[in-house]
This record gives sequence, structure tokens and C-alpha cells, in this order.
Amino acid sequence: MKLGRKFVEMYHSEEAAQEAQRYFETVFQKRALPNDMPEVVWTGAEQISLIDLLVELKMQSSKGEARRMIQGGGVKINEEKQDDIQAVVTIEDEMIIQVGKRKFTKLKIN
Repeated sequence: MKLGRKFVEMYHSEEAAQEAQRYFETVFQKRALPNDMPEVVWTGAEQISLIDLLVELKMQSSKGEARRMIQGGGVKINEEKQDDIQAVVTIEDEMIIQVGKRKFTKLKIN
């Protein structure tokens, strides 16, 4: 972690290095949700298959990739692991979708 902090300090600033360290500790060490995740306004259907949702949100590039990620246990909705590739999701306001360790999206209903 010290090496990463030094690189950020060299190319950005001390403040940026501190912020990057806090983000790393929160998301990767404590496995908490980041405060600054992207928000997407959902204007689609109220119910959608999980695979289609991941592709619609551009969190996965294809349905096959989405299917493999779900089967591998890499998809969570509101911090609950999703493992059913046939699942139909009911869209809710403030729903948080996580794909892998680093991709987070918060849905807002229009």
C-alpha cells in the first residue's frame, strides 16, 4: 500500500494519495460500499432478467459474460449474492448492483 501511495503522491498530490488510500481501505479491505459510486437513472421496465440488466447497464459487455459472472458468484444486488441466471429482478429506487470487486452502480427510478 505504501508503494501505491507514493506513486499517487508523485503524480498527483498528498491529498489525492490520502483519498485513494481511504477508498482502497473502505472498498477492498473492509469490503464496504464506496461513497462515490456512479448513479444511473432507470427508465426501462419494472422487471427485467438479471442478465439483461447487467448488459443494459454496461456492467458486462455480453449476455454470455454476464451469465458466467453470475454463475461464478460475482454479482450482488443490495449486497446479496445472486447465483440464479434465470432470475428476474424487480427494479427498486436506490438499488445497488455490484459486479466483481470493483464495478458498482446505484439505480435511481425516474
